Amino acid sequence: MKFEENSVLRRSKVPWQELDGSVVLLNPARRRAHELNEVGSWIWMALESPTTLKQLAVEFCSEFEVDAEEFKKDLVPFVETLSAEGLVEWR
Repeated sequence: MKFEENSVLRRSKVPWQELDGSVVLLNPARRRAHELNEVGSWIWMALESPTTLKQLAVEFCSEFEVDAEEFKKDLVPFVETLSAEGLVEWR
């Protein structure tokens, strides 16, 4: 995956709900639920439309004033996990 080039977005058929400031995702195929923390919930909401991981990092870091390199260290594995669970798709 190229950080600057590939776009990712959430799969439209994934059931999810926002509860008390966090997002809960359901994965019926694997019979799992995933409760996302505040950062994961922000990322999930941002994946409504196709975006690159670089764009996500720029938006997040400007909104929350965090270091981009540190955020990327968490962002990439998180999105890879969502992808492995079939919750997002790449374009």
